[in-house]
Amino acid sequence: MTGRARILVVEDVLPLRTVLEVALDEAGYEVICAAEDGEALRECAQQPFDIVVLDADLLHTDGFELAARLRAAQEGRSFSVIFMTSRREADLPARATAAGGVGLLLKPFWLCELLQAVAHCLPEHPAGPPVLPARWPQVGLANDPPAAGLVSPAMKDQPLALLEERLAWLQRHVAEQDKVMLELAGEIDRLKKQMAELRGKLTTDSGESGDAGERPPHY
Repeated sequence: MTGRARILVVEDVLPLRTVLEVALDEAGYEVICAAEDGEALRECAQQPFDIVVLDADLLHTDGFELAARLRAAQEGRSFSVIFMTSRREADLPARATAAGGVGLLLKPFWLCELLQAVAHCLPEHPAGPPVLPARWPQVGLANDPPAAGLVSPAMKDQPLALLEERLAWLQRHVAEQDKVMLELAGEIDRLKKQMAELRGKLTTDSGESGDAGERPPHY
């Protein structure tokens, strides 16, 4: 295959699918997206792919089983599969390997991890591995950065810098959460004081109204 490497992204969540498409396109790949298994199978039957980035947790389909169907649709043409999942079962790496996967990205993950995994699958492609856009290493795919990172034989030797970056983020995250908890505790105390003051005022007003009703009329 010549020209840009072609990647099929199979993801049923539209916002995530869009982010993956933009990231891979800007990294220099030709990207085709599919939202479900039928669409992915049609794409594989129509054109060859170098890589399939496949959600293992599609709404109506098991991604590991779909990988075999996609290979059949490619009619013997080889491609690499990088699975994505939000699950954390201990047997997931083994299932991904058994399904022919070369990588397993645990959601949420860094976009740079995805691009690194893709580049590892294409070391000898005519277009070569991509030069990562400078901003991608700082951009995650969810509100929280990665919990467990990437599980892949090709990616086990992650650089120490990446591990240090994750540790630093976790430390910042814990510090920020502690700050938020202190602020919330202070707000709770303020609300309790305001409620106590209002209850006291209501009790006082009620007592004064009761006393006024018991006084004899003035002549």
